[in-house]
Amino acid sequence: MANARPSDARAGFEIYREAGRDLSLDEVNDRLGKRGFRPVSKRMRDHYRKLIRAGFNRYIPINRFGVAKASQPYGQLSSLARYSYRKTDLPVHTHFFKAAAQLSISGRVSSTGDVGASIRFIGTDADQLNKFRPSKRNIVMIEYITSSVMIPSIVVDVERTQADIVIEVEYKSLASVAEIMGQESMSPQQTRFTLTVDTGSNNTLDIVGRRLHSFFNLLEGVRAIANEAGQTSENTYYIGPPVVQSLSISSPMIIELTIPTQLTELVSFFLPYLPYIPAAGILTNQLAKARKSWYEGSGTKIANQDLERRQMEQRTIERQKNLSDEIDEILDQARVAEASVAQTRAIVERDIQRSLRELSDAGVINIGVVNIDSINVNIGRDLADERGNCSEKR
Repeated sequence: MANARPSDARAGFEIYREAGRDLSLDEVNDRLGKRGFRPVSKRMRDHYRKLIRAGFNRYIPINRFGVAKASQPYGQLSSLARYSYRKTDLPVHTHFFKAAAQLSISGRVSSTGDVGASIRFIGTDADQLNKFRPSKRNIVMIEYITSSVMIPSIVVDVERTQADIVIEVEYKSLASVAEIMGQESMSPQQTRFTLTVDTGSNNTLDIVGRRLHSFFNLLEGVRAIANEAGQTSENTYYIGPPVVQSLSISSPMIIELTIPTQLTELVSFFLPYLPYIPAAGILTNQLAKARKSWYEGSGTKIANQDLERRQMEQRTIERQKNLSDEIDEILDQARVAEASVAQTRAIVERDIQRSLRELSDAGVINIGVVNIDSINVNIGRDLADERGNCSEKR
């Protein structure tokens, strides 16, 4: 059996995903052969199953998937399943840079998302790129011709065939798919999130950083669910990346963002499921105090505290189950496609529930949400009414 090429592996995943069920290796290879591709191995077929279970709607190689599972590195967002790609056919100018050389050629984007794109080069452009020999981590500037959007990127994958070269790039920062495609996204509002921290928690740099990063993952998980639903809705919609207006990391942590009202409402749906479990440092302090009480003759106190901790953990497990049940009911009522259902469930478990647990572990006990624009409108109305009343008195 001839070794499968990257293009064969990618085509096999599309076949496996389009089937909507668990295909056997023989079924995958039979359909690959009919489309002119080479057969893939059992390991590759098992990899397809893992990608679907993890919520991916696009193929990534086995080694990149292993990195994504081992951790969620901030600088490798294109390896995260929550960022789905949309099929496109957009012309681009690409500018590749190396230490002592650069190359500008044209290509076409076959798929793109918030975090990156897949670009195909053919003919003389492919020949020039082949001579340039692009490699992973090369810097490349993507210039979308129709929308005039330019995005700094890096190369994360290179696939060469006799007919073309396909480059996958990761954007240096989150980009708006709506802007890339010359479409409109939902109108944003200025919203304030207030993260209240337990008084027993500390504010060392690592803990503050964890709170901010966990909140980012929570928000992006919710946005991914909203955009997945937006693609399958009759009236398609898209929510772009949030923009920070101000940030205060003291206690409470205050984050003001520009996001659509619809995203604010969806985030608010998940916030009541924030686990009510004290941070590890707080539990340690409580245990130390309990030991002291024990030695002082109050053995009942430590038993009561241990019982309270177990009850808290049990309530958290029950709340997480309630969340899963509620999500399943919503998906069933919405009649979402099976592939989207799998992706949504994976995002809820991996990004949203995990982020809520991590926020709780970092000492966050409550997250408040306020629409600043609505407050400003109400204040403006009150001031106008007050001026009117003053004029009448005069």
